[in-house]
Amino acid sequence: WPVLFLNIGGISNITSTSFTVTWNPSTSPDNITMSYYVVYANGVAVGGSMAQPLQTTYSDTITGLSPATSYSITVVAYDILLNESTPSGALVINTLP
Repeated sequence: WPVLFLNIGGISNITSTSFTVTWNPSTSPDNITMSYYVVYANGVAVGGSMAQPLQTTYSDTITGLSPATSYSITVVAYDILLNESTPSGALVINTLP
């Protein structure tokens, strides 16, 4: 199963309806290649990225959010066998009014 050894790297560019999230790649204890990452806001999939070999950081700009709202952000990794990691540690952000 993929394991996220590192948590979300950061949240930036917060506006009333969007933000950018960065994270480090996941690694698998059985050396299975990662396939993609999904970003969740309050448990709902809102973005993500396909995994790329040798990539050291990932990011995605999440849009379509509600103003002045609190969101709990997590990232989940999936390997090529579609095994799902445990979620990253959550970061809570508040969009601007």
